[in-house]
Amino acid sequence: MFVLNQHQNMAITIAIANEKGGVAKTTTTASLGSILADKGYKVVMVDLDPQGDLTTGLNKEFDERNIYDSIFTHKQMSATNVNPGLVLIGGDSRMNPVSFDKSAVADRDFKYITHGILKKALESLKDQADLILLDCPPNVDIVTANALIASDYVIIPTEAHKFAINGIESILSEMGTLKSQNPNLSLLGILITRYRGNTAIHSQMEEALREKYSGQVFKTPIKENITLQEVSHEGQEIVAYDKERQSGQLVKSKFAGIKDYEQVAEELLSIIFHNETKPD
Repeated sequence: MFVLNQHQNMAITIAIANEKGGVAKTTTTASLGSILADKGYKVVMVDLDPQGDLTTGLNKEFDERNIYDSIFTHKQMSATNVNPGLVLIGGDSRMNPVSFDKSAVADRDFKYITHGILKKALESLKDQADLILLDCPPNVDIVTANALIASDYVIIPTEAHKFAINGIESILSEMGTLKSQNPNLSLLGILITRYRGNTAIHSQMEEALREKYSGQVFKTPIKENITLQEVSHEGQEIVAYDKERQSGQLVKSKFAGIKDYEQVAEELLSIIFHNETKPD
C-alpha cells in the first residue's frame, strides 16, 4: 500500500465524464494519468465507476480502503502505487446511485450535504498531489454530481457520432445545475475518441462538433487504436507498456495511441498551468 506524501501545491481536480458508456472515459483517465506522471507530476486517479474498470485495468485488487470505504467509513485516504508518480484510489461496486444515496443519508456527518461527500473526502489529497483525475460512471447521477462538485475542470470524452451530442449536453446541463455549489467548475475540453479520420462520417462529425462547441474541443482526436485496448488487457499503464513494446523494436517508435494522448496532455497542461486559451 502506497501512502501519499506531503506536497506543497494544491491539486487540480479533473472529472472525466459522459453519461454515455463506451466513449473511453477509463482509457482517457488511465492514459493521461500515466503520461502526466511520466512528465514529473504527482497524479492521483480515483475510480468512481461501480464496474471498477480503471482498477482492474491496472491489474489492481479492490482494497478495503477503496473510495467507498474512505468516504463512508471515514478511513484515512490511502492509495495503491501504480508507479512512483502515479497512485490509484480503487473502485467499488457499491459506488452505484442506490447504495451511494442510502449510505449518504445514513451517514449522520453528511446527511444534509449528500452532493458534497466526495469533495470532503478528497480534501486530504489536495495538498499532496498536482492532479486528481476522477473516472466517472457512465450516467449523470449522484456519484457524477459529487465528482463535478469536487472538480475544477471537466473533460468530456465522446465518439464522433451523431448521438454523441446528447451525452455532451447532459454533462454540460449538469454542470450548469451544480454551478451554485461549485461556481469555479469549468469545461477543460471535449475530447473526440475512437476516431477514424479516413471515414467521411467521422470527419463530418468532427467538423460538426468543432462548429457547435467552438473553442471547446481538444485539437487532437484520439484515433481508434487496438494497442490502447492491449494496454488495459495486459494490466499495465500506457507509458510502461509502450517502453516495453519499443524494447523489442529495431526502429524505436511510439504507437499512435500514446502519441495522441501525449498531445492532449500537453494541451491540458498549457490550459490549467499556463492560463492559455481553451482547445479550438
